[in-house]
Amino acid sequence: MDTHPVASSKADGTPPGSGWHLDKRVPLAMIFAIIVQTIGLVVFVARLETRVAHLEANDARTTSLDLSGRIIRVETQLAGLNETTVRIERKVDSLIDRVPR
Repeated sequence: MDTHPVASSKADGTPPGSGWHLDKRVPLAMIFAIIVQTIGLVVFVARLETRVAHLEANDARTTSLDLSGRIIRVETQLAGLNETTVRIERKVDSLIDRVPR
């Protein structure tokens, strides 16, 4: 007879003690490299977020400045079109006055 108690299985059918563990064969350099890469990734994402926020703010400022410049150009062109329309109306009126009735 076996005097050692039989260990019961977990609910998912795996034997006890077979959960996650760190094997002694994993080199310390590998663990260090993973930690360094993780820190590097966090720093990279933080800097990327800062750059994106800066670019969004700069884009909003540039867009508003660009729109005001475009509005000024459109207003100037509209004033020129109004002057042209007035000249055309005068010429048409003078042509109408010249035609005998």
